[in-house]
Amino acid sequence: MVLLVVSLPLSHVPTRLITLVMGSVAFCCLGVAATALVHNEDAAPAVPNAIVLPLMFVSGVFLPLSELPRGLQIVGEIFPVEPLVSALVSVFDPRVGAGAFSPVNLLVLTAWAAVGLAVATRTFRSVPQRDRE
Repeated sequence: MVLLVVSLPLSHVPTRLITLVMGSVAFCCLGVAATALVHNEDAAPAVPNAIVLPLMFVSGVFLPLSELPRGLQIVGEIFPVEPLVSALVSVFDPRVGAGAFSPVNLLVLTAWAAVGLAVATRTFRSVPQRDRE
């Protein structure tokens, strides 16, 4: 059995919670908005994977953003994965100064949440498309 001991100061809990909640809200809104692209239950797993996995590669999740060509860096910076990764690193990584609040990244996530919510309210249907006719 391996035991991992990690120090998480209580003074950083609010910034960590705000960051986690804002990231969750943004991606939940975007996930519900993405249901407009899913036309049946067979496509349900494929559509999010086709969107999220490439975004993770260009957003610094699997390798540093600085190692990507500049064009891919710009694409990664536009979409919400990179701001979430940067915000989480700023509040959890002790080498970066854990607990540091990242308001710019949280504003970007808020904007993406608003876009996702706007699209979701217009396109989400609880009845599958083939059953609507």
